[in-house]
Amino acid sequence: KKGYCLYYMGCKGPNTFNSCAVIKWNNCISYPIQSGHGCIGCAEPNFWDYAPLYSHIPDVHGIGIEATADKIGAALSAVTLGGVLAHAVVTNIQKRKLIKNQLDDISINTEEYERQKARMEEERRQIADREKQEKGEESKKTN
Repeated sequence: KKGYCLYYMGCKGPNTFNSCAVIKWNNCISYPIQSGHGCIGCAEPNFWDYAPLYSHIPDVHGIGIEATADKIGAALSAVTLGGVLAHAVVTNIQKRKLIKNQLDDISINTEEYERQKARMEEERRQIADREKQEKGEESKKTN
């Protein structure tokens, strides 16, 4: 790949008379030396090994190896939707508990309201009594 000679690694490129570098493989995309692999002289007459360069492992199924972007996206969308729904359910339950607790506390709040209302009425009466006393004192002074 970087222009290094692969001869000492077993490359047969200098000893073969093939046009791989001109014709290229895989619809004119690349050839072994351009891809960083040494030439094994597979196009030479009387090549000793007509087997494929690499053998594929037959039917090894792994988790998610065959998954496409659509399958992964659908799975992630389902997980996200599940998380959003779980959050909504938990939030709704907490909200209902909070409202129930507040409704239970209304009796306490009502009692406190009645106490405050009685205090305010008492203060109003006291203010009214003071005003009457002040008016009475003023009328005595003017007479």
